[in-house]
Parts: sequence; structure tokens; C-alpha cells
Amino acid sequence: MVLARPHEEWAALLVAADAVVTDHGSTGLYAAALGRPVVGAYDGGRELVPHSPMARLLAETPHLAAARDLPAALEAARATDPRGPAAHAFAHQGEALALLRGHLYRLLGLRPPATPVVDAPAFPAPTTTPRQPAALAVRAEVCGDRVTVHRFPPDTPERVHHLAAEHPTAGPGPLQSAAVVWHHARTRPLTGHHAAWTASGWTASALDEMPGCRTAAAILTRDRLLLRPRGRAPLTVTIEPDREQGRSRHADPTAVVSAVHAWLASGPPPGAPRTLLCDTGPVAVRVHLAPAEDRDLDYEV
Repeated sequence: MVLARPHEEWAALLVAADAVVTDHGSTGLYAAALGRPVVGAYDGGRELVPHSPMARLLAETPHLAAARDLPAALEAARATDPRGPAAHAFAHQGEALALLRGHLYRLLGLRPPATPVVDAPAFPAPTTTPRQPAALAVRAEVCGDRVTVHRFPPDTPERVHHLAAEHPTAGPGPLQSAAVVWHHARTRPLTGHHAAWTASGWTASALDEMPGCRTAAAILTRDRLLLRPRGRAPLTVTIEPDREQGRSRHADPTAVVSAVHAWLASGPPPGAPRTLLCDTGPVAVRVHLAPAEDRDLDYEV
């Protein structure tokens, strides 16, 4: 049994599923249209529009009241064809956008534009790459030039050193509370006329806009970043992969940002370049700190 999380590629899950347990959300209609056995887990309420396709689907499919009833509900669902209630909702395939635009313009009392409706984008390709959390609570242990990093969900009861968050994905709340803020550079170059932050400009702006932020970092590549501590000159941070038996293992650069932030907060003498050993859990790597290089300051993010 797979529970689709918010923003999951649920379309791929429906295609792969043998059966679907659904609440009153419209995703159940897509499962029904695919001919998948559907079991309803809707417990009543006033959210559904009476006689709507979703209301008909839940009225005509087996209802799951308790977990122990799942085998019987699935067996009953396999004997039921759910495509009837879904047929009305998908009666105008390929025409929905044009029909919807015309209806909305009529409600507004306006004449719709003469230009054709642009097709909706296709579903994104499914991926098995785990998404990195946008905000993390970090415990950093500094011992000389070695920093050990442990990361937890933001609401962890564990003792932590600081909150780290990704800009802008984490959202206003975590970003205003975070001591460390990072931003990933684009993976594809912009085309045509455009304006873009440089790594130097973005890190300076982040510190100016978020008074609680103590360190802002632009992740330029998986092994290189520009880090600007509040009140100090920016640094170029280079991460040396761990190489063993013909393989390279790379540390998460956002974990390295937290490690360098904690090391600087421990009060090391400024000035000369330093090399740290950052233990991020899965891998321990050497990290080289140096005054920021011009190419990193001007790197477009």
C-alpha cells in the first residue's frame, strides 16, 4: 500500500495501482476513468456537490469504514465498474480548456480572446529522486577543525544548533526564523533578455532582507559554493569528494553550509584559508575555505 504525499507524482501512482482507496477529493475520478477498482473512505460532510460525478462515484462504490474491512471492500470494488460515474466528468476530452474559458468569460460578461487556448502542460516525468526538505533543524558539533552535522525535521525535540532553510522554497515562516539560508543556482542558463542575481548580490540581499539570517550561501555546483557570513567577507567554499576504490562520494553542499556556519560561529581566527573535515553522516569530506574568488562572486544564480 502506497500513500501519495502532497505534491507527489500521483498520476504515475494511479497508473501503477491495482486499486485505489480515495476520500472525496477529485483524484478518485481519475482512478475511476482508468478503470481501477475504487474504494471510498469518505466519512460524510457537506464538501461534495450533490449529484456531481464525485458524489455519484462515492455513492456507487464500496465504502471503507474500518481497516479490517479492506479485503472485503477491495473484493466488492473489483466487481464494480467505476467508469460510469467518471464518464460525465471526462465527456469532453481535449475540449475542456476551450469550454471552460468560454464559460468563465460568459460569467464575466466579456468576449473571449480570438487566440486559441494553449494546451495544458503534460504531467511531469515520474522520478525516484527524493526531494530534499526545504527546512532542517541542525545540530553541529565543532571540535577544532572537524565539524559533525546531524539534521532533523524543524519540529524535532532534539537539541539543535540552528535552523537552515532553502530560499524561496521553505516559505516565509522558516526563512524568517532560519540562521542559515541557501539558494541553488540554476541548472540551465537563461536565454534571451533577462536579469539575474549574482551570487554576491543574492547573498548580500538575503542578509539584508532577513535580519535573523547569520549566513547566506549560494550553491553554485555540488562541490562549490559562495558563503557570506554576516559581518564578514564572503568565502569560496570548495568541497573535496571522498574518493575510495575508484568511486567518488559527494557530500550534500547544504550540510556543508551548516558545518561552515557552525565552525565560524565557534569563534575561529579570521584570515588565512582553512581546511575543515565535515562529517555529514553518510560521508566525511574535506572542505577548503578561501576568500571569495571573482568568478564565484559574479556567478549568476
